[in-house]
Amino acid sequence: MISVALADDHEVFRDGLKQIIAIQADMKVAWEAKDGFETIAFLKNLDCNVLVVDLSMPRLSGSELISKAVQIRSNLPIIVLSMYDEKPYVLESIRAGASGYITKTSPSAELLDGIRHASRGDFFLCSAVSVYMKDILKNSSVQPPHTTLTKREDQVFRLLLAGKRVNEIAQSLCLSQKTVSTHKTRIQEKLQAPSLPALVKYALKHGLTLTDKP
Repeated sequence: MISVALADDHEVFRDGLKQIIAIQADMKVAWEAKDGFETIAFLKNLDCNVLVVDLSMPRLSGSELISKAVQIRSNLPIIVLSMYDEKPYVLESIRAGASGYITKTSPSAELLDGIRHASRGDFFLCSAVSVYMKDILKNSSVQPPHTTLTKREDQVFRLLLAGKRVNEIAQSLCLSQKTVSTHKTRIQEKLQAPSLPALVKYALKHGLTLTDKP
């Protein structure tokens, strides 16, 4: 069961979303918030699997809200549901840490698909923005963090995903354990993944095969 949190300042709109989610066999509404501050407060104390958030809310909104939410719950998928379909809003949301972007004019089926994709760790764009955004994301500065790894860091990353320990990686790559540990630390910093499970989740989210060889 996917536990969904809703953050939107329009009660009528939230009620509509709740009705749509309520009839899904695999979803439920965990909680709802009417502004940015309330969203942050709830994130600190209440649980959910996916956060659906509006960009324009009182007190705290947009990329600032997304960034703060990511700081509190780094592994929580965040889907932006907004009236804006312009590129700057989409790019800013993704840079802040959003896992998906859906316009409020999209069919409800797309929102439900987005929630399901996000809950599995996938990235999702609605059809209204995916046409132009996919090419931009491939060619712009908004690249997945693992693309910034050096060749050696990527080798270490792949071996970590394959379940190798630091001493085994050191032996395999003819490096000292200290050097491998340094590479591991840099990888975790770049990918914002403080543990091996977090690295594995990152790999799954970005479609990297866990058995990939360096």
